[in-house]
Amino acid sequence: MKWAFSNKIVKEITANCCTENVSSINLLNKFNFIQLKTENDVIYWNLNNLNH
Repeated sequence: MKWAFSNKIVKEITANCCTENVSSINLLNKFNFIQLKTENDVIYWNLNNLNH
Protein backbone atom coordinates (compact mmCIF):
# COMPACT_ATOMS: atom_id res chain seq x y z
CA MET A 1 0.00 0.00 0.00
CA LYS A 2 2.85 2.36 0.74
CA TRP A 3 4.26 1.82 -2.75
CA ALA A 4 0.86 2.19 -4.40
CA PHE A 5 0.09 5.44 -2.64
CA SER A 6 3.53 6.85 -3.39
CA ASN A 7 2.48 6.63 -7.05
CA LYS A 8 0.38 9.68 -7.91
CA ILE A 9 -1.63 7.68 -10.45
CA VAL A 10 -3.18 5.45 -7.76
CA LYS A 11 -6.26 7.14 -6.32
CA GLU A 12 -7.66 4.23 -4.31
CA ILE A 13 -7.27 0.58 -3.43
CA THR A 14 -10.34 -1.64 -3.47
CA ALA A 15 -10.91 -5.04 -1.91
CA ASN A 16 -13.69 -7.49 -1.28
CA CYS A 17 -14.13 -10.53 0.94
CA CYS A 18 -16.80 -12.92 2.14
CA THR A 19 -18.78 -11.90 5.20
CA GLU A 20 -17.59 -15.10 6.91
CA ASN A 21 -13.89 -14.32 6.38
CA VAL A 22 -13.14 -12.81 9.78
CA SER A 23 -9.37 -12.75 9.20
CA SER A 24 -9.69 -10.64 6.05
CA ILE A 25 -12.22 -8.34 7.70
CA ASN A 26 -9.86 -7.77 10.63
CA LEU A 27 -6.92 -7.09 8.32
CA LEU A 28 -8.85 -4.62 6.17
CA ASN A 29 -10.07 -2.83 9.30
CA LYS A 30 -6.50 -2.73 10.65
CA PHE A 31 -5.36 -0.94 7.47
CA ASN A 32 -8.27 1.54 7.72
CA PHE A 33 -10.23 0.33 4.71
CA ILE A 34 -13.80 1.66 4.63
CA GLN A 35 -16.66 -0.78 4.24
CA LEU A 36 -18.73 0.42 1.28
CA LYS A 37 -21.50 -2.15 1.03
CA THR A 38 -22.43 -5.78 1.52
CA GLU A 39 -24.15 -7.76 -1.21
CA ASN A 40 -24.72 -11.50 -1.49
CA ASP A 41 -22.36 -12.33 1.40
CA VAL A 42 -19.55 -10.17 -0.06
CA ILE A 43 -18.22 -7.04 1.64
CA TYR A 44 -16.80 -4.33 -0.63
CA TRP A 45 -14.00 -2.11 0.75
CA ASN A 46 -12.17 1.02 -0.31
CA LEU A 47 -9.06 2.89 0.82
CA ASN A 48 -8.53 6.36 -0.64
CA ASN A 49 -5.13 7.90 -1.32
CA LEU A 50 -5.12 10.93 0.95
CA ASN A 51 -2.01 12.27 -0.82
CA HIS A 52 -3.82 12.50 -4.14
